[in-house]
Amino acid sequence: SREELVTIAKNVETQVLRIPAGVQDYYPAMYGGLNTVLLGITGDSLLRHSHILAHNLESRLVLVYSGKSRNSGINNWGVMKDFLDGNKEVQSHMRAIQEAAMDLEVALKTGRFDEAARAIEYEMEARKRLAPTITTPEIDELIAFAKENGAKAAKICGAGGGGCVMFMTAPSEKFTLIKKLRDRGTQIIDFHVDSDGLSVNSY
Repeated sequence: SREELVTIAKNVETQVLRIPAGVQDYYPAMYGGLNTVLLGITGDSLLRHSHILAHNLESRLVLVYSGKSRNSGINNWGVMKDFLDGNKEVQSHMRAIQEAAMDLEVALKTGRFDEAARAIEYEMEARKRLAPTITTPEIDELIAFAKENGAKAAKICGAGGGGCVMFMTAPSEKFTLIKKLRDRGTQIIDFHVDSDGLSVNSY
């Protein structure tokens, strides 16, 4: 089953890297679409959102390459260890990230995209306080430029330190933002929300 594949993938990653792995990377790839992953004491569950909501969100997103390969700006295991060891500062930042995720889900489900943008910004600021190396001067400059040209929010993807950055904007401003970024020399990554997830073809 897909649930079993998520567990297998997580456990393989844990064994290869020799640190605990999460499921947040595997559910989207396995199921596709726009989802909320709920991490509960009795196990994980997936709340799937409508294709219409996924399309509405996609129409507001611009994905770019920062110009530098990712160099893991955040040590997830180190953060988890600090959290469990009772580091109050880390715990505070993690709570802020949790609150932002919950606010984002509510905003998206109710179609309040301006509030969704604010939740993304709040999460990103908390994450930068948690690990300042998640960003770089070049990424900060890129984000500032995008916000001057219509971006409402920015999200550094993954562990940061390079890699990709996602911007949220109004649909009416999306193509202007893309043009401005291209004129700047920024690589735009064309993407679409996949609705099906993993498929395996046998020959």
